Amino acid sequence: METAVSTLPKRIDLTGKVFGRLTVTGYAGTSNSGSLWYCDCACGRKGLKISGMNLRKGATKSCGCLHRETCKQNAKRMGEHNAVPRVNVGERYGYLMVIKRERDFSRYLCECLRCGSLISVTRSELVKGEKTMCDECARGS
Repeated sequence: METAVSTLPKRIDLTGKVFGRLTVTGYAGTSNSGSLWYCDCACGRKGLKISGMNLRKGATKSCGCLHRETCKQNAKRMGEHNAVPRVNVGERYGYLMVIKRERDFSRYLCECLRCGSLISVTRSELVKGEKTMCDECARGS
């Protein structure tokens, strides 16, 4: 009598192991990608189902809290000095009224409220107050 040889790899028990912020609490079954494991995250989220392959490769290190914290830290590190405030259609900057955003997305078509002429202005010029009216009106002021 012949015995059947299993072609499936033997499952490695990950229970109790720690991967990044995740602690494996038990086996959760299988999926197309292999074994799934229940994990608890250090931030307090519990019962997350995560692929054993992703845990072992280091592809999944938390419930997502690590990514959110990293994004916040990067934003803080970049600082507000690098962030240029948003410019919206209809807003007024001195005598300039924003009419529309131009095709290259870094310039805006503005109407000079003193003379009615249309000019193209960068976002930086508007928010920093470098342009508050058209060049013609600025020369005549």
